[in-house]
Amino acid sequence: MIIYLVVFYISIVSTYIAEKIKKKPYFMFFSAIAILIPSILAGTRGERVGTDINYYAKYCFDLAIVSENINGFLSNNSLDIENGYLLFTYLISIFTDNFQIFLFITQLIINSCVYFFIYSNKEKVPMYFSMSIFLLFFYNISLNIMRQSLALSIFLCSLIFINKRKYIKTIIAFLISLTFHSSVVLALPVYFLLLIATSSKMPKKTKITFFLIIILVVVVFSFTFQYIIYFLSNDLKIIPQKYNDYLYNDYYDGANYDFDVFILIYKMFWCIIAIIAFMRNTDKEKNDDLAYCICLIIDFIIFILSAKITNINRVGYYYAIPAMLTSIPTIKVLFKKDNFNQMCLFVIVLMLLLSYWYVAYVHFNMNETYPYIFFFE
Repeated sequence: MIIYLVVFYISIVSTYIAEKIKKKPYFMFFSAIAILIPSILAGTRGERVGTDINYYAKYCFDLAIVSENINGFLSNNSLDIENGYLLFTYLISIFTDNFQIFLFITQLIINSCVYFFIYSNKEKVPMYFSMSIFLLFFYNISLNIMRQSLALSIFLCSLIFINKRKYIKTIIAFLISLTFHSSVVLALPVYFLLLIATSSKMPKKTKITFFLIIILVVVVFSFTFQYIIYFLSNDLKIIPQKYNDYLYNDYYDGANYDFDVFILIYKMFWCIIAIIAFMRNTDKEKNDDLAYCICLIIDFIIFILSAKITNINRVGYYYAIPAMLTSIPTIKVLFKKDNFNQMCLFVIVLMLLLSYWYVAYVHFNMNETYPYIFFFE
């Protein structure tokens, strides 16, 4: 447990220093530390840290090393893994046969994309605040679901582009993320939420109407999800056939009841806090806070659906993580603007995040990343 907390501390402090020092060379140096240290930790982990590391990551990398060419490698794909991830794996295997380096590069890309997203919102929320949320909420998840984490991190970059109305870059980033994990197609509503929320021409009442319609659609989806997933996988073939297997959930059997209740309360709490912060924010017309509040509500609904669909809660990451990184730090509007009050706020939120991290990743061992084991042990 200590190794995680030490790495998180170094990364958060480095992000804080990078943000406070305005000179570019120093900013780049401390930003590099903030990104590299968690990447190194991911690269030096053993093959028992993370549920999926042996399911597909080690398998694909070993297969790429012994494959004579890319066509032979792709043709041996027996796990129904997206070609973007396979190509990424094959390209790294050309330069190294060291699995630890592969893990390091994977995490380096994830951390870099997330840091880029955090940096793009630095005028709105403190970078060190968002970095704390990423490390304590999502980092351990990324050590497990590496394909989806790569897709999610690239998806975060696409949200930067759409906020700047750079639609071609948005489409390119989305398509790249889609080649790493097809589930990202279920995150398309996030784009519509942001376009509506940041529109300067759309009246406030119209925005609210659209948001209510979107929430209604999500609620309808919760009652018709079996048919929608079947239609997307069997008829349109947009998502793999394997998603049909998720319709029959053997996870919610009572053994995980305490953990599920904990997560449910946690998600509900942040939804309420984000909504209160939005209501107190005086710049409601020009920011994306409302869109991300809706994202948190959608994630909450998706989590409830996880009682019926295996792994559907992973879809919620596309909604929860960008919302957590941008909306939760806005609760600073609830406190006075002086340094003392703002630092007290950060400490309070940090304690809440630490409690979540401990309960989820240490006590319940979600994603099987605890205890941390080095590859040479």
